[in-house]
Amino acid sequence: MKPTRPVVFKRGDRSPFIADAQEMLAKLGYDPGRVQGLFAAKTEEAVREFQKKQGLKETGVLDCETIKLLYDLADPGNYPGRLLEGDEGEPQGEKDEEDESPPAAGPDAGSRFTRAGATGSATAEKGTTADRRTIVISIGERALGLYEGHRLIRKYPVAIGKPDTPTPVGKFRVLEKVLNPGGALGTRWLGFTYEMHGIHGTNRPELIGQEVSHGCVRMYNENVEELFDMVELGTPVIVITGPVESWPGIDGAAGSAPGTGQGTPPVPGWSGGPGGSSKAGTHETGGGTLQQAGPQAPKDPQDNQGMLGPEHIYIVQPGDTLWNISRRFGASLDAIIRLNDIRNPDLIYPGQRLRIPRGG
Repeated sequence: MKPTRPVVFKRGDRSPFIADAQEMLAKLGYDPGRVQGLFAAKTEEAVREFQKKQGLKETGVLDCETIKLLYDLADPGNYPGRLLEGDEGEPQGEKDEEDESPPAAGPDAGSRFTRAGATGSATAEKGTTADRRTIVISIGERALGLYEGHRLIRKYPVAIGKPDTPTPVGKFRVLEKVLNPGGALGTRWLGFTYEMHGIHGTNRPELIGQEVSHGCVRMYNENVEELFDMVELGTPVIVITGPVESWPGIDGAAGSAPGTGQGTPPVPGWSGGPGGSSKAGTHETGGGTLQQAGPQAPKDPQDNQGMLGPEHIYIVQPGDTLWNISRRFGASLDAIIRLNDIRNPDLIYPGQRLRIPRGG
């Protein structure tokens, strides 16, 4: 089923683009209610008020004419016209299940984790017997991995959804592919939900690695261009809270259980932090990468350095979970959650500072 274009959002719908519209309505002085991507009664009232003031037909729905005017007034230059309105030959719509062909592996695609430009053919070729590729997105690690069978062949830093508009966790698939979607979406779009969550580029590369979107997954443009050519319509998209390497695979054979921090070996070239930034002073202890705060980080979590009074100051590393951290420091998991006012224990991210009670 090909996604309908041009898009129209109405009361009861959910979408990151509804959250965009709510944010712009609020910026222009209208009250759409809470910005969370749900087209509620309050949002419909705000849309009608906006349409009336701008001389548009008062439909109370977000059609492309209304959305474009919102962008023109509140966020000039960022209207994703090609994605929302459609174009001849675009977007590439979802394929029927029986028409899907498995993507191919490029020769010696190997263990290469890079931004764009890895050696070997990256393009998915039809008619081969190569293992199907799978996109795995880690919310906690803020990273996107591309698996080929059981091998992790690419890994990229990404930006994810804000707490009020989170990137959905679950099993999806690539529904559409769009070249140059327009506006702030960068150079490529890979839609993976019917609510129009997508993997896309960006015109704000400095925000990669942060919780800043309305649910979509942002990548550097050169990275999403490479990924775009390596996957097909129907490629599975798996969104998890644990590290990319913790994904157990389609048949449970790759990696380990989500959240353990112990999966497939790291792919050479991945520096580990959001935006590709590495952190000094890390070390390997019992299968997890740990780091204490301060310029002289101890190599033993029980060392007295890096502590403030009765507390450890700990910098979360890729692959960490609260359970592993609490076990390493001998601290109560509940105490860590309370001390840091953590709302969702499954969501911690590399670079986050945690206060760890000593022996708590």
